[in-house]
Amino acid sequence: PNNESEPFEVSLIISSGSIIPVTALNDIGIMNEDFFIDYVDTEWCLRAIKNGYKIYVSPNALMKHAIGDKMFKVLEVLIYLSIRGMRRYYRVRNCLYFFKMKHIPLVLKLRDFIFNIIHQVIIIINVGNKKDYIYSLLKGIKDGVLYLYRK
Repeated sequence: PNNESEPFEVSLIISSGSIIPVTALNDIGIMNEDFFIDYVDTEWCLRAIKNGYKIYVSPNALMKHAIGDKMFKVLEVLIYLSIRGMRRYYRVRNCLYFFKMKHIPLVLKLRDFIFNIIHQVIIIINVGNKKDYIYSLLKGIKDGVLYLYRK
């Protein structure tokens, strides 16, 4: 951005703290409740862009928002992990839901799929209760794959 206090255009935002005009919701539709938690904002932003809308962030807006349960560094990159089983279930399931959506660019589908595999491996290595985590992970994969083959 040219001026650090001016809003600037982005491709994706988190839905928490968003201000969306009712006219935009009427044009684009509401956020997809099938996603429930993860990817709900990403999918909506991509739908908005497909419909000709632009998305802006205000650098003056401040919001406290928890990103994950645990944080650590890998190669100087901060990794935030939400290690609760329910969160992992939706993250994996919804990544697979993305593959059925025509308005999601293939490169983004593939990037997120690869990122999810890496993310799950990092969590499995670092999570305490591996059995519960792996159960949620496998259930998310199963439900995501079943969704892909639903008509």
